[in-house]
Amino acid sequence: MKRGALGAIGALCILTGLGFLTWVGFQSLADMYGIIPSGLIFGLSYLCLGLGLMVLAKPETRDDTSHERTPADDMTALITAFVDGLSKGRAARKPD
Repeated sequence: MKRGALGAIGALCILTGLGFLTWVGFQSLADMYGIIPSGLIFGLSYLCLGLGLMVLAKPETRDDTSHERTPADDMTALITAFVDGLSKGRAARKPD
């Protein structure tokens, strides 16, 4: 529990530092280029960063899909079992 608390406090400190750096960077860009361009720069930067992190966090997909069963495979197995049962039932009824 102690490690979790220290990790949470560390994450809070990192977020606070990121907030101050963002504010100072925004103020610097606003002094140089104006509020709208600096807002666009920071907004697009965080948008691209967030999208990049989401792409990295996406779960891996397996390329080999040959082992996955589809509903058509299940239906084929069901029909095959039904026809096999019918033919065995007919064979059992017929006298030799």
